Amino acid sequence: METLQLDELLSYASDAEKEEWKALRLEYAHERGSLKLRQTIATQYPGLDEDHILVFTGAQEAIFCAMHATITSSSRCGVVTPAYESLLEIPKALGSQITPISLKPQSYGWAVDAETLRKAFTKKSFTNLILNFPHNPTGALLSLEMFNEIIHLSSINDSWIINDEVFRGLEHDSTKRLPPVASLTPRGISIGSISKPHGLGGLRIGWLACQNTEFLERTLFYKQSLSVCSSSIDDWLATLVVKNSSLLRRRTRSIALENLNFINQCIEKTQNKLIWTAPSAGCVAFPSLREDISITDLANSFLQNHSTMLIPGECFSHSPINHFRLGYGQKNFRELFKTFCTYLEMHYH
Repeated sequence: METLQLDELLSYASDAEKEEWKALRLEYAHERGSLKLRQTIATQYPGLDEDHILVFTGAQEAIFCAMHATITSSSRCGVVTPAYESLLEIPKALGSQITPISLKPQSYGWAVDAETLRKAFTKKSFTNLILNFPHNPTGALLSLEMFNEIIHLSSINDSWIINDEVFRGLEHDSTKRLPPVASLTPRGISIGSISKPHGLGGLRIGWLACQNTEFLERTLFYKQSLSVCSSSIDDWLATLVVKNSSLLRRRTRSIALENLNFINQCIEKTQNKLIWTAPSAGCVAFPSLREDISITDLANSFLQNHSTMLIPGECFSHSPINHFRLGYGQKNFRELFKTFCTYLEMHYH
């Protein structure tokens, strides 16, 4: 997402908060995250309080610690794919048995086949289910009906559900927003982040939410060997962000939707070179190219000629062939996408 400058973010602070900022001491933050930050985050999770929140230096650290606290070499993990690399590679490194659960492009967007999912649960008896909704890289959302079925199937097996929810809050239709998995089941683990929905990648604050406090203690054990605690500056700023989350997300969502509309206007001009499956949330999509066009060659040449990066699908585990991730959260996206479409037209016939 388009990032904010520090002075833009501080404009959301009250006069009292601005005085706090000026007087902030650069001491160690609490290893769990400050009480104020955890209380503020907890308001996003119905039924949970600050004791159910653990703060990390970014969502990646939260994912790493949550997986180490729940997965062993005897675990059987179902992982939604294509996957952000760590969601599949960390369980694999821990020796877990992995079963990919593939998202497939449909006319209405990317989706999980319900019957395939039911059969996988029945046959594999998962100990862990690793989700990522809203999804990276496809921008997919589950229906509430499918989400509830997953919760039900997991409860039968007493499975842990880890849901990477870092794009939560950027649903294109806010009425489609799913409840956080941590609020729905004692073995549900929600991963959240400051950076993705707010355009604040430089604030290295992520967190996990879970009803199970014994799990949180195990997770804290791993964090104590990594970052130990977050930056006190990031902790303070993150509290301001979460407090003003709806206002900040209104800005980022507006940019993403304007750019998405522009993509839809341009698709016809690519003359079937680009195959588009619309995302439902977030600021990334996962289109594909015609079979005779190499995405790796295109990404390399476009980077060399226009200093703009495309992420080939091979960077995402179990990706369909010839897809690539397209980020559309920047203010200059329309200019870049127009250049990309022209480049396709000129170099591929």
